[in-house]
Amino acid sequence: MADASYSGFVSVLFSGFNLPVAGTSTYILVTADVLETANPLNTLGLRLTSQGSIVLADNVLNGPSTAISVQPFSNVGTSTDHSLPVSVSVFSAKSDYGKISLSWETASEVDNEGFYLSRADNGNGPFTAINPRIIQGSGNSNETHKYEFVDDNVVEDATYYYKLSSQDFNGARHDYPGIASGKVLPLPKVFSLNQNYPNPFNPSTQISFAVANESTVNLDIYNMLGQKVRTLINNQRLEPGVYNNYSWNARDDNGNSVANGIYYMVLTAKEFQFRSVKKIIYMK
Repeated sequence: MADASYSGFVSVLFSGFNLPVAGTSTYILVTADVLETANPLNTLGLRLTSQGSIVLADNVLNGPSTAISVQPFSNVGTSTDHSLPVSVSVFSAKSDYGKISLSWETASEVDNEGFYLSRADNGNGPFTAINPRIIQGSGNSNETHKYEFVDDNVVEDATYYYKLSSQDFNGARHDYPGIASGKVLPLPKVFSLNQNYPNPFNPSTQISFAVANESTVNLDIYNMLGQKVRTLINNQRLEPGVYNNYSWNARDDNGNSVANGIYYMVLTAKEFQFRSVKKIIYMK
């Protein structure tokens, strides 16, 4: 209804609104929503009384000092603060292989000890907590903070629904509106290396593969002479899942561009004696 600015315990200026008055002895009540922690004595409140020099289009500054009286909220009408102590700007669930990856972002936090997540099999609940230990929050902050949680106590092909709540240092819980959902993708049953795409390629090509069991993985590129020209994955421990975020830009390990021709990508998983080879073609 109006914009207000405060200036050093001296005055409060209101502007930008009109209020029709139909009779005498009319009271105009102005309230401000503030956090309870910012108003511990409950003394924030303004009452403009009907006085001779207060007329339509006047404001506080050109009225008599008796036109304003500071009152407790209980005397001028209580306005309960319904704002949540943590401002959550993003809350999402990502479908993943054998798990659901949850992430959320806060724009500000007030007295925030941390977070709890709850899960249900459908959007109507019931919701059950999934993290027995609190996910530590950032206390009091006006900066952006990002959080993550992986729910791996899941069943393949099932869809789950999630809610987020925060807890302040006094133990009070605050539930946040909105539900995030994700479907658990089935884990691969066997190791495999897919054909790169595009093929032939220039200037780069995407590589994807599946890991059936946690293992130490290598992914290398060889030329037709059997010489290794590029290592893309070097003895890296990978969890079961499908990986499609690797690429080759037709350069060797020293950053030099390779010649046109046929190359071979080789994927190995040592513990399971797995080895797969695919032919790829680089064309300038």
